[in-house]
Parts: sequence; C-alpha cells; structure tokens
Amino acid sequence: MGMIKIKDYKEVILNWTSNKKSLKDKEDDLIKFFENGFKNTGIPSEAYFGGNNTAISFIIGRLYLIAYCHKSDKGIWMIQDKIHPELKNNIIQKQVKSTINCEFKLYWIHFEQLSELSYINENNLVWESYRRASFIVKKTPFGKSIRRHDIEGKDFLTQFWEYQEIKLLENLKYEFENNVIKAKRSSSLDRLKRLKHAKKMPEKVIAKIIVFNRNPDVVAETLVRANGKCELCHKDAPFIRTSDGTPYLEVHHKTELSKGGEDTIDNTLALCPNCHRKVHFGKKNV
Repeated sequence: MGMIKIKDYKEVILNWTSNKKSLKDKEDDLIKFFENGFKNTGIPSEAYFGGNNTAISFIIGRLYLIAYCHKSDKGIWMIQDKIHPELKNNIIQKQVKSTINCEFKLYWIHFEQLSELSYINENNLVWESYRRASFIVKKTPFGKSIRRHDIEGKDFLTQFWEYQEIKLLENLKYEFENNVIKAKRSSSLDRLKRLKHAKKMPEKVIAKIIVFNRNPDVVAETLVRANGKCELCHKDAPFIRTSDGTPYLEVHHKTELSKGGEDTIDNTLALCPNCHRKVHFGKKNV
C-alpha cells in the first residue's frame, strides 16, 4: 500500500519520549514499531494515534492496537489474531479479556524489555497477524464504543499517512461485510427507500491483493488422493471440469497460508464447493 507522510509522527514520538530518560536509546526502535503500525493497520480511518501521560498508542474504540505503556502495565502491547508458539518465552501471550466471550477472539503480545523491539519489528508473521487482528477489533465489544478521554490529544492515522485509493482487498471485504450487517438491521421499508435512489451500476475501485505463489504439485497430489470425493462430506464431486475432464474439487489449507500454514499435502483437503464454504463461513471449521 503506497503512503505519503502528512503530519510528522516521529515528532509526536520524540516529544513523548523527551522527558523519559529510560527511553533515550530506544527511540529509533519505537519509531520503527509505530511505522510498522501505520503500514499494517487495516482500518486507518477509524484508528487514532498519539500519546498521553501513561502511554503512546494506536487505538480503535476502547482497545489498544499497539502501545507502549510507561507506567501501569508497563511495556509494549500489541494485538494479534492468534497465539504464536514460536515466539521467545519472555514475550507474554494471552487472550484479550474483552474477547473471551466474543465470537471474534484477539490476543495480546506483551513484553516490558524494549530490547525485544527490534526482534518484533522484523517479525513478519507478527505483523501479518496484527494486520488481520486490526480488522477484527471493530467486531469486538470494546472496539464498538469510544470514550472521549481515550482519544483526547490523538489524531486519526490518516492525518499522518495518506492512504492511496488503491485499497487492500481485505479492507474492501471488511467494509462490504460490515455494510451488509448494517443493512440487515434496517427495516425492509428503509432498504427499499435506499434502493429507490441507489445507483444501478456499481462503482469500480482498484484493489490490491497479496497472494501466495502456491505449489501446483501440492494441489495435484491432494486431488489425486481425494479420488473424486470430497474429503469432508465424502460425496462425489458435484460436476466434471470442462478444462480437463476431472472431478471438480477445491483444495483447502487446514491452517491458512496467511496464518502461517504450510503449503504441504498434510495441510490440505480436497473439498466440494459447499464444504469449502462451510469451513470458511460455518460455525465449525476443519
């Protein structure tokens, strides 16, 4: 995603650290940390950035996205969409309390020693997990409400970076799904009123998508193993492909590639289209 600097976020960080002697030699790492945050936050138009007496942070609603707390709960805090067993033992990982009884779960990475910042700054899996989690925040209880004192002195991320019109496909999907939920909550009368004045032709936007260069041998071997039957419901493939005359099944990664899953036959299933949708959108996943 291309970005152009507007306000000087570095100045905000340096002003905040100026009277904190313990941070004097960690300013570059903090700047890099928040720079990664600007680049990877999924909904920057709804996230705030700034500092107060206790912390400098990104926040949506009442929930930190990333933060360095200088007093209580001291250290770095960062949301994730899952636990990472591969991280160092001195980095604490635990579920965000406000999401324990929520359909959408979030987790904290927390560490007090800023010597670990450079390790986190260069950890792509952590930042990919952060990006996915930043979309989920709005679906959690604390992500839906704002307290004025939490955002006092802060500005939207879009005040520091100009996000170009080329949008990530994930952003567009999130916005659309959220708008569908809102539309369902409206009355049929209100929906019909809006439809009466709605454009008949949809607006076109340029979307950016990040894809994995998957191994074709994994796909082929998984399909051969399935022998024309869905590996979830065990029924025959619903139809035959026109291109090569083989049974139509879709190859699904049990642990998604975007979540660190391996592109191997042990991590794949050949599924009929119905079961494939089920594992992604149904209540029970494979």
